[in-house]
Amino acid sequence: VLYRYPKAGGTATLSRPMVNTTGTTLSTVTGVVVDGANVLVTDNGLDRALSYSLANLYTGTGNLNAQAVYTLQSTNLNSTGIALCTSTSVLRDITNETPPAISENLELKIYPNPSQGLVHLIISGALDQTHNITVVDITGKVVYSQSLSADGLNEREVVFDLSAYGKGEYIATLYGKQQRKSLMFLVQ
Repeated sequence: VLYRYPKAGGTATLSRPMVNTTGTTLSTVTGVVVDGANVLVTDNGLDRALSYSLANLYTGTGNLNAQAVYTLQSTNLNSTGIALCTSTSVLRDITNETPPAISENLELKIYPNPSQGLVHLIISGALDQTHNITVVDITGKVVYSQSLSADGLNEREVVFDLSAYGKGEYIATLYGKQQRKSLMFLVQ
């Protein structure tokens, strides 16, 4: 299980018990990384990362089955044989898929931050392929999405209204086939 702690202090929220794709309980979670609407975790001593829906991790009852299992390359192992799960090792070295690289030519800005609900996302840099924008809340629920076609513009502004979704932290992610950029922002 994982614990979610509120920023302002208080009581931690316990996640649902995580199991692998066959229903076997994990022994000890040794690494965690949030990747958009998913959480990747590693199990003690195993050369793999398991993917879980962030939206389902703290809602519902009973065990939460992994959505996918990724075999880690042996270069990710530390001296005790525990697979490391960091933003660079798991996301770049899982062998079952090619993760997106971070684009150096795109920049994202959000204003105002914090917002009352109306959010302006500024994308600087030409889009050389179709990109998607998703906005997720802290539970991983997608609250906004839009597709942007490649048009060669050097700057564009996307405006979305989140006032109906309530106060809290949100993550806006712009991604294409080999590009991904994310920003966290607040709605108050």
